[in-house]
Amino acid sequence: MILNNVKSGTVVEVVWVDASITRNANKVSEKVYATYKRSLGWFLGVYREKLFGKEFAVFVVETTNGRKHMLSVPLENIVEVAEYVEKR
Repeated sequence: MILNNVKSGTVVEVVWVDASITRNANKVSEKVYATYKRSLGWFLGVYREKLFGKEFAVFVVETTNGRKHMLSVPLENIVEVAEYVEKR
């Protein structure tokens, strides 16, 4: 698994594939079906949902007034994960 060596609480940059809808397209191209997203957040862990047994990686992407904004991404949609190192 791509997140095997990532510990909970580690700040990571994750690249993942999202679904997309394209309007007024004349042909099928990568711009139509390849929708890559890049997110930065604290890795919380991998969780399995009960209905279909799919696994999701969960990240905290923002904290406002003590409340967490979380991102969940199906594991099979994750293309790349890298520990974030702040540039100085």
